[in-house]
Amino acid sequence: MTRRRSAPLTLEAFGRSTIVKEFKRRLEQAAAKTPVLLLKGAVGGMAEICARTLKAPRAPWLDLSSVSNALTQETLEKLGGGVLFVPDLAALGKMQQMNLAFAVDRLERLNLQLFAATVTPLNVLGENGWDSKLLARLGEVWLALPSLAGHADELPEIAGLLLTNFVERGEVQPRRFSTGALNALRTQPWQNRPEASWGDLYALVRNLALTALDEEITAEDVQRVMPREEEADHELGSLLPLLDQPLREARDAFEKLYFEHHLRLEGGNMTKLAERSGLERTHLYRKLKQLDVKLGKRGEE
Repeated sequence: MTRRRSAPLTLEAFGRSTIVKEFKRRLEQAAAKTPVLLLKGAVGGMAEICARTLKAPRAPWLDLSSVSNALTQETLEKLGGGVLFVPDLAALGKMQQMNLAFAVDRLERLNLQLFAATVTPLNVLGENGWDSKLLARLGEVWLALPSLAGHADELPEIAGLLLTNFVERGEVQPRRFSTGALNALRTQPWQNRPEASWGDLYALVRNLALTALDEEITAEDVQRVMPREEEADHELGSLLPLLDQPLREARDAFEKLYFEHHLRLEGGNMTKLAERSGLERTHLYRKLKQLDVKLGKRGEE
């Protein structure tokens, strides 16, 4: 019997969370006045939750990263009143960038909303060959995911909803949090850091769901994947000296820190690292070798 996939998760599900309610208000307020919204600091599934919130029931939806051929006027006309979504700008190829520019020019005329997400600064995309006018348009109105700092009591409910959604959509095996695991999420000092965002919690819950050996996720599982205080201090401290380096050297050093951090977060899973970074696996292996990032046994398989 085929599992019935649940409806996509939206911010509506997190109605009791004060940080989510405020972010949702900002999101909808901005969307009412502009057809282009950029989400900074998160990509993929976390970005989709935000974008789905803007979609009216039964309205069309198109993920532009899934379109490999030239986008046509006819296709866009059929999507009138719907949402165009880009889960990660950095992952778009040249044709998809052209499709995005084509769509941006026609949004208001066709009553379309564009929601794009990125963890890559727009100026870096520009250095990689993106059209400057398109980047300027994309960067006019943007939002960043809220910080978790000061909202420890809300984490168990948010984490539980995220986990339930992963399971219901068939993305992970059946999993549930133990009381101890939820308490561990609430009490860890990690979530009090200003830079710790809701997107980080999303990645952490997904990692737990994929790597826990038993159906019940325990406090020990949380401790296993939780960023350690000294690691976080080391990574943050490692970024500061980069400001004194030439741009090329600073970028290489940052990329090495970035990949080492997410390699740990994904438990050495190269497929997940490729998805998170927006790089094709062959390119990813080449990039890691170039940066001298050491792979564990799992990453070398």
